[in-house]
Amino acid sequence: MTMASPAPQPPSNLSIVLRTMPLFLPLMGIVLLITLYIYSGDKALHLSEIRSAAMQTMSDKQQCLSGQTESIIRDLRFLAELPAVAPLLGSPCQETQDHLTEALVSFSNAKAMYDQIRYLDTSGMEVLRINHEPGNRAKPVPPQQLQDKSERYYFSSTIQLDSSEIYVSPFDLNIENGSIELPLKPMLRFARKITENDTVLGIAVLNFLGKPLLDRFTGHGIPHHHHMMLLNKDGYYLTGAPGGNNWGFMFPGTERDITFSMHHPEEWKTIRTQNEGQFLSSRGLFTFKRLYAFEQLDGAVTDDYYWIMTSMIPAQELKGMLPSRTGYLLLVSFMGCLIFVGTLAFTSRRVQKRHAHIELEHLAEQLQEANTQLHENQRKLQALLSNLPGMAYRCLNTPEWPMEFVSSGCVQLTGYEPRELLKDTGALNYSELIVREDRDWVWQQVQEELANHRQFSIRYRITNKTGDLLHVHEQGCGVYDEAGQLVALEGFIMDITGQVLSQQAIRESEVRFRSLFEGAPDAIFLAEAESGIIIGANRKASKLTGRPLGEMLGEHVTSLHPPDTEEDTSNKFLAQRTEAERFETSVPTEFQVIHRDGRRIPVEVITQYMKLDDKVLMYGIFRDITKRKEAEAEIMAKTRLLETVMSTVPAYMYMKNRDLTYRFANTYALRHFHMTPEQVNGISDEDLFPAEMARRFQIEDRNIISRAQPVINKEEELQLPDGTIIPVLTNKVPLINARGETDGIVCVSIDRSEQKKAEKRNMELQNQLQNSQKLETLGTLAGGIAHEFNNILTPVIGFTEIALDSVPDDSTTRKDLETVLSGAKRAKKLVSQMLTFSRKEPPQLIRQKLQPVIRNAVHFLKPSIPRTVRLEVQIAEFNDTVTCDANQIQQVILNLCTNAWQAMEKQPKGILSITLEKIQADEIAPSSAQTPEPDRAYARMSIDDTGTGMAKEELYRIFDPFYTTKEVGKGTGLGLPVVYGIIQAHKGWIDVQSVKDRGTTVYVYLPLDT
Repeated sequence: MTMASPAPQPPSNLSIVLRTMPLFLPLMGIVLLITLYIYSGDKALHLSEIRSAAMQTMSDKQQCLSGQTESIIRDLRFLAELPAVAPLLGSPCQETQDHLTEALVSFSNAKAMYDQIRYLDTSGMEVLRINHEPGNRAKPVPPQQLQDKSERYYFSSTIQLDSSEIYVSPFDLNIENGSIELPLKPMLRFARKITENDTVLGIAVLNFLGKPLLDRFTGHGIPHHHHMMLLNKDGYYLTGAPGGNNWGFMFPGTERDITFSMHHPEEWKTIRTQNEGQFLSSRGLFTFKRLYAFEQLDGAVTDDYYWIMTSMIPAQELKGMLPSRTGYLLLVSFMGCLIFVGTLAFTSRRVQKRHAHIELEHLAEQLQEANTQLHENQRKLQALLSNLPGMAYRCLNTPEWPMEFVSSGCVQLTGYEPRELLKDTGALNYSELIVREDRDWVWQQVQEELANHRQFSIRYRITNKTGDLLHVHEQGCGVYDEAGQLVALEGFIMDITGQVLSQQAIRESEVRFRSLFEGAPDAIFLAEAESGIIIGANRKASKLTGRPLGEMLGEHVTSLHPPDTEEDTSNKFLAQRTEAERFETSVPTEFQVIHRDGRRIPVEVITQYMKLDDKVLMYGIFRDITKRKEAEAEIMAKTRLLETVMSTVPAYMYMKNRDLTYRFANTYALRHFHMTPEQVNGISDEDLFPAEMARRFQIEDRNIISRAQPVINKEEELQLPDGTIIPVLTNKVPLINARGETDGIVCVSIDRSEQKKAEKRNMELQNQLQNSQKLETLGTLAGGIAHEFNNILTPVIGFTEIALDSVPDDSTTRKDLETVLSGAKRAKKLVSQMLTFSRKEPPQLIRQKLQPVIRNAVHFLKPSIPRTVRLEVQIAEFNDTVTCDANQIQQVILNLCTNAWQAMEKQPKGILSITLEKIQADEIAPSSAQTPEPDRAYARMSIDDTGTGMAKEELYRIFDPFYTTKEVGKGTGLGLPVVYGIIQAHKGWIDVQSVKDRGTTVYVYLPLDT
């Protein structure tokens, strides 16, 4: 056995110190260098973390704003495309407006972030506005309080956009009635134009409350010492201004008119020229970034719109956030002491360590084997945890949830490395990731389960490193020691954001569907496609049928319609179902719906085919078309009236296309040209008129189309199909379409044939007037001659009567004298009539019997009647008298009888009948020219002939002055007018009945004296 060498003498304290110095001094130098390196790195690391935190804040705020604005744009598009909006702006009715108002109030209360929801028409006038005050319920603005916004910039900008574009206003303060609203109300306005069939109806405007958005910028998620400011592109403060002087551009010329450049002029020069950046200046650390809040939104029009997010850490506060030199100096001193003591102890204990070297080597081998096994177990556990979709953990049971262990899945879940969450190496507790509103609830739920020694399973929200909001599901349990004391919590946390968002989307979709379903302006029914059983309906459906919803559910769709139309309704339902199965939507079909009160309401039904939970449903939209039917009926009536007027106008009316082919002609023109509407369509003037006339018409029509100038009151001739040429007065007007182009011409030609005849007749009347003036002159002359002739007849009659007195009765001379006396008296009576006619004296009316008057007239008439005419006289005897002028009545008889025998003058033989009879009023035919007095007796004289008679058109004119059917020189046309005037003066009337070529009967009615 080898003996151990003796132990050396223990060195003195001085020698130990001297031996320690070669080891202590190099180590102390290394420690000093390492400390300087660590201090520099620590300072750079802290500054880098401060910079990163500032930049991360910029990104977080930008994502927050983008998410908010996307939601606003979706809401704006939803409101602009509501079915009831187009009727509200195009043809508003109170019912549609009430339903839309109700839907918008619900929408505003649900969102609670819109100050105003408005619809403006094309003139800028508000048609509907919903106001929402924070903390209160939304309410519609009364119509009398709606305002004209035509002068506001957002209206004039939006109305000029395309229908797919969206206008976003500058971020400013709300103005009401020309003044800034107090308290200040930051506002963003989103607007979109509303169109239907390329027709602009108005715009929809959303006033977004900006204060919550600004609160998000300056509130939650901002690191300590960071002073946040939001600027517009001109450097005005939107939030974060010193002294609260924000919105300076809204108060020009006041003490609030302050910009960022006034406080930080040098820094502003850098910030305004770059999109984003970070720099140090004498004032501190500045981090800035332009926020184009709407650059990712399709269709948004913002006019180079951006904000500038600025974060400032003042220089003094930044210095306090960096590591202290004093601490590192103390650390170096402390480390020097420790190294010195250690090296001293090391030197003194080196010998003991040598003796323990063999044992330490054996222990090292055992430790190596244990470490190898531990590493293998850790690898297996890490592989297992890394493949799980979430994060395994072990933490202490305190409200901060300090982590003792987290798996690598935390990177995917939270964005943080495991070391950042561990309580010993990280600066972040897991509770800080939990949304503030959920923290107390999570703590309470876990403690309740732990109190009962049960596992806990909860859902809550966290914010990851990038600021995204996640929904997680955590399941875990308590870890207890041997004494049953809770020492930690272990469990697993999994991301369920996709599942939660899907459920939220489904709920929102259901709410939106129910809102649209109940707020629809039309009745909607849901029915099973196979059976036709109704399984759902909206409020409008109940109003349409007058029946409650519960009464209709479970019934067949045919129960909505009148029973007598059941077969037709069933056939239409089957046809719509087949069509909807093929094309998903059927064409509109008209039905009748039976109301509870028995009324039949016409509806238009559109059916859609849809699948829901393996069920095939029919989605039927029932639109009440009562007003449309009434309007159609009114239009049809007006159309028929227009067609009737067009068809009855006695003029040639037609329309030509631009190529001068006919496309319309009225009934008058079609009748005269013997054509139908189908035949006239497409033909030209060459098909209707001679070549020269057609060419003349076409030249004139082309000039009208090319110059767009009408032709007014042109006199020309028109040839009808039978060759008749008629004079017409023509007006032609160019037919101008909505684009101002000439599509054709409209022509109206009035037949002037009758007018020409009237002009000719007027000329004849002028001639007759001249003749009447001549006759009047002759009458005056005849009156003078008759007066002289009467003077001659007076002595003839007187001396003849004296001679008769001296002649015996049986003397032949007596008969001759009597003949002379009779002729002289007749001559005297004729002279008397001539004088009466020439003097135009009023009738001498006396009561007398008619029989003697008629007999004297007949006696005077007989010599003038031709031998070919047989005179028949039938005079009834009655004692009633008539108040009349005998001479004028005889003149009536002579004139009528003269006309009668002259009408038979050219016939080989004829019969002239004169009849007098008494007749009662009720015996007079209803067709008489005048209605007799009831219970009155009349004397009726009838003058009847078998002459040429008259046509109806001649009968209408026989009493017109100077109208005559006799040859020129044989009549003046004054006889019957004189007769008519005499009978009228005697309070009687004349009734004439005549048939062409069969004779004429003239009835003269005179009232008998009572």
